[in-house]
Amino acid sequence: MKNLLVLLVILGVVWYVRSKTRRPPVARPPEPPAAKGSITMAACAHCGVHVPAADLVKGQHAEYCSAEHLRLAEPG
Repeated sequence: MKNLLVLLVILGVVWYVRSKTRRPPVARPPEPPAAKGSITMAACAHCGVHVPAADLVKGQHAEYCSAEHLRLAEPG
């Protein structure tokens, strides 16, 4: 019984010392802003696929990822 009490006291002291000497969590560095050469993406109005804005096919009402989707969405 005496040995169990001594063991509990030792464990309590170790726990207390570790909790006081533990380092605070390190803050993450902020994420870098978007790269200078980043590409603007846009969604096709027909299928929703994102493509580079420079590759979009412009219709009368919206922009599409291909001429086929332009034809399907805006007939005539």
